[in-house]
This record gives sequence, C-alpha cells and structure tokens, in this order.
Amino acid sequence: MFFRTPTPTPEDWQEARRLLSEIARLLEVDERHVQAAKIRTVLRGDQGALKKWLTSFGMWGGIGSIPDCAFCGGAGADPVVYKRNSRQFMRLYVQLGRLQLKSGMHDGGLWTVGIRPCIRRWVNSFADVLETSAGDGEA
Repeated sequence: MFFRTPTPTPEDWQEARRLLSEIARLLEVDERHVQAAKIRTVLRGDQGALKKWLTSFGMWGGIGSIPDCAFCGGAGADPVVYKRNSRQFMRLYVQLGRLQLKSGMHDGGLWTVGIRPCIRRWVNSFADVLETSAGDGEA
C-alpha cells in the first residue's frame, strides 16, 4: 500500500501566515517581544523561510520553544485578560498544528523528522486544556 504525502496548497500557506501573525500579536501583548520578532521576521520572508520555521524546534519543541514559554508569567497582568489571551494563543496553536499535520507542512527534511510528534503533542496538550476548561464560562 502506498501513501501519498499531502502537499500544502497556496491557501494552506496563506492560512499558516495568518495564524502566525495572530500568534505574534498575542506574544507582543504578553511582552514576549523577542519571540514575536522572530515570527515577524519569518513572515517577511519567503515560503522557504516559513517552512523552515514551521518545522523548527523553536516553534514546536520543548524547553525554550514558543509554546513552552508563552503565557508562563502573567505577573502584573489583568487575570481575566491574561486568561483570555492565553486561551486564544492555545486555540491558534491548535489550529496551526492541525493545519500543518493535515497539509503536510510538518516535513522540513532530514533534520526535522522528529517534529511531527512534537506538533501532535502540543496540539493534544492545548486541545485537552481548552476542552477541560470549556465549562468555566469561556469557549
């Protein structure tokens, strides 16, 4: 049996850019300016730069990656706004991860072979948090 690897469409790449732009905006609100600037630099680049970033451990890895570090603090932030923004961040990451897995944006070559499980792990973790806390008055 042969499996065809999905190929991202131009619309998939456009949606990935839109989601990344929203993620960068939320990172700026959370005062994660360095991480937001990295994403903004990628968004100014070509599709190759975008693909490289989307398959990087900075985007999907563990310790020190964007999902690991974003919305970890919250000191001094309005708790309601902080919670809303962190949930929106998780929603965007889930959407982006699902888009990447569906469209084939998870294969960046030999050095990124292990990124697909990382994407799945973050998507599942964030989806679980969002589902578990759905009954607390926020959707």
